[in-house]
Amino acid sequence: MAENVGRRGESWFFRVDLPPGRDGKRRQKRVSGFATEREARRALAQAKVDIDTGRLAHGARRTVADLATEWLEAVRPNRKASTFSNYGWLMRAYVVPRIGLVRLDRLTPPDIQKLYSELRSSGGQGGKPLSGTQVSNIHGVLHNALNYAVRIGYIARNPTEAV
Repeated sequence: MAENVGRRGESWFFRVDLPPGRDGKRRQKRVSGFATEREARRALAQAKVDIDTGRLAHGARRTVADLATEWLEAVRPNRKASTFSNYGWLMRAYVVPRIGLVRLDRLTPPDIQKLYSELRSSGGQGGKPLSGTQVSNIHGVLHNALNYAVRIGYIARNPTEAV
């Protein structure tokens, strides 16, 4: 497995080989933005552990919107019609318009915190603030969708757990 750590401009990066894709082609992951070489090497070591345990693999570049659609179809048979309708409405009205275009592998806890803060201050109709209960409901639905993504193997960790 090829791996390296290097510097580009003012920041450090690491590159590591992933297991080959279904087509047999070589896959790599490159992560940059580390302040020091030591940070990059630590992140590389963690990435190697994640690869060995199967938590990090190359997959399609799914967005939050793609996940929302897939997750809703996966939970539909196990939910009452009213619950399923509520889940879909919360995702379409609040989550997808704000973070739907973000790739799952790039979604971070600060992105989620920003979403919740935005909803709390001006997320309702006409720019009115949403209640804490409504934001909590949105968190629950997003948390469950991202847990599904972890179980399926799209992402290694659920970013809502840190918020």
